[in-house]
Amino acid sequence: MADRLRRIGIYSGTFDPVHEGHIGFALEALRCCNLHKIIFIPEEKPRGKQMVSDIAHRLEMLKIATEEYDSLGIEILPQKTLTTNQTLPYLQQKYFGAELTLLIGSDIVRTFSCGWPDLGLLLSSVELAVGLRGQDSENEVLQMLAQTGLDARFKIIKSAHAGVSSTKIRDGGVDGANRKVSDYIRSKRRLYRAEN
Repeated sequence: MADRLRRIGIYSGTFDPVHEGHIGFALEALRCCNLHKIIFIPEEKPRGKQMVSDIAHRLEMLKIATEEYDSLGIEILPQKTLTTNQTLPYLQQKYFGAELTLLIGSDIVRTFSCGWPDLGLLLSSVELAVGLRGQDSENEVLQMLAQTGLDARFKIIKSAHAGVSSTKIRDGGVDGANRKVSDYIRSKRRLYRAEN
């Protein structure tokens, strides 16, 4: 069924686990990009990543982290790995008539120069909301986008918890971990090596 909202954010990723950096970025992108809703899409089999927690656990943690926000939704796509040539047409049909904004971290923009398949099609079809990660600066993001040689519509988003990392949480860190998500990790499933 087509979504009647005019501006939809698409936030795909591993979310292993989802943390306050993800949620903070999404909420800031809602405001800065005038979005009506953001859809989190956890990839079942993300490219270039191995030893990823089962999708059922990652989906449950996303539900816990987003349950208090009406403007944040979750969807599982038919494709286990998201690609521009398969996923983009699916999203355009599902949200027919909506303007799509893709939420990505500045670390993902850094990989554009590694030969993303169909990058030109992606950038001509969606706006980007680029969340600054770690020590990345706006100027670095601008340079990385310019290096693609492609026109891109984008906004650079600064949000709280930009330094939070799923890797650090998996390794036992607690900074930036949603309390309820931490409870899920610790008490219910003990997903990672350390007991957060």
